[in-house]
Parts: sequence; C-alpha cells; structure tokens
Amino acid sequence: MKIEWQTLLPYAQLADGVPKLDSDQIQGVAGASLPAQRAALVTVLLEPALLALRRLAFEDELPRQYAQENPQCAMRQS
Repeated sequence: MKIEWQTLLPYAQLADGVPKLDSDQIQGVAGASLPAQRAALVTVLLEPALLALRRLAFEDELPRQYAQENPQCAMRQS
C-alpha cells in the first residue's frame, strides 16, 4: 500500500501543535532537570494515553459516520 503525502498532510497539520503542548506540559515536571529529559519523560508517560484517546475517539466517530451514510439503519436502532 502506497501512502501519498496528501494523505499524511492532515495528520501533520494536527501534529504541528503537539511540540508546543508538550513543551508547556513539561515545564511542570519535577525531578528532570534537562529539557530533553523532561521531553522524554512526558513522551513515555503520555504516548499510551494518547493512543487510547485516539482509539476512543475513533470508536465514537465510526457509528456517527455509519449512521450518516446509512440513515435507514440508524432509524431502526433508535
């Protein structure tokens, strides 16, 4: 499967704000003195949580999209 750059562009645009948010978050991390240490710590601790949030958001969005594409099925479930 070949992935074109156009497919990745929306993800890149969303990810563009992550370093700023990470930087803001690591300012309050105690015990790690160097910025690189704090960044690694935040990444290690937050990565599993971010993956879980992405899965939850997908599980929330998928039925909504399905209902829009198949209104007859959505009406039967109501």
